[in-house]
Order: sequence, then structure tokens, then C-alpha cells
Amino acid sequence: MNPFAGFLFVLVFFGGVLGIVLSASKIYEAVQERKKEKWNLKNAIKAANTLFKCDTCSKYSRAYQQIIKYYDSKLKGALTKTERFCPHCEAHRYNLHRSYDEYSWLETHPDCPEIDKKGYLIYKDTLDKLKQSIKDIEEIKAFQKYNGFK
Repeated sequence: MNPFAGFLFVLVFFGGVLGIVLSASKIYEAVQERKKEKWNLKNAIKAANTLFKCDTCSKYSRAYQQIIKYYDSKLKGALTKTERFCPHCEAHRYNLHRSYDEYSWLETHPDCPEIDKKGYLIYKDTLDKLKQSIKDIEEIKAFQKYNGFK
């Protein structure tokens, strides 16, 4: 056997082994990243579904409902600094308390339905659209003010 051929064989063999090891490493990293994304999504859904009870109207609401109500009212021009208030009676966050009540009807009740993965993705999309609309309105107002329209 030619020494060059032996060297070439060893080079190709170890190159292949090295390629397999690197590929396995990349696959492992991708799997770990995917697990982390799923864990983060699961925790975000859990946080969005946090249940609150209003002391003013005694109704239940979820965290995601309060945040959407905040941005919706901000879009309509309300000046509020707190991000959480009751979506039913609009009492401020000081009247909302974390509720640990566990009734089966709370999962599907129209006042405070739990959201799943699909609902959470719709919620995030809605929230992004509301934030973009608010930003657009603020830019229009700044343009009008700069040009003396108001």
C-alpha cells in the first residue's frame, strides 16, 4: 500500500468521524434550543393565564385580558401609567388581587377564558398590532404638532 494512500485513508476516516461528531453536536444544540423555546412558551402561557379577582366588581380576569385592555384604552387616548386594571369595570391594579381559586368553570367562562398555545400566539399578534398602532398614532401626532396642524 502506498504511504500516501494510507495517509489519505486516515485523513478521510478521521475527517468523517470529526464530521459526525460536529453534526451530532449541532443536532444536540438545536434540540436543546427547541426545548428552551418550548419551556419559555409554556411559562409565558402560564403567566398570561394568571387569574385575578377585582375587589370592586368581584369579577375574575386573566393577566392577558388586563394587558390588552390597557393597550386598547391607550389606543383610544386614555392616559394611564399602570398596565393592569380590571377589563370589566376598569378599576386600577390596586383593586386586583391574584386569585388562587380553582373552579373548573373558570377555564372556559366568558369573563376569563384560559388561552392555549394557539390563543397565546393570537394574543401576542394582537398585542404587537396594538403597540404598532399606538406608535403610528404617536408619530402622526408628532408630525401634526411639528407642522402646526393642531
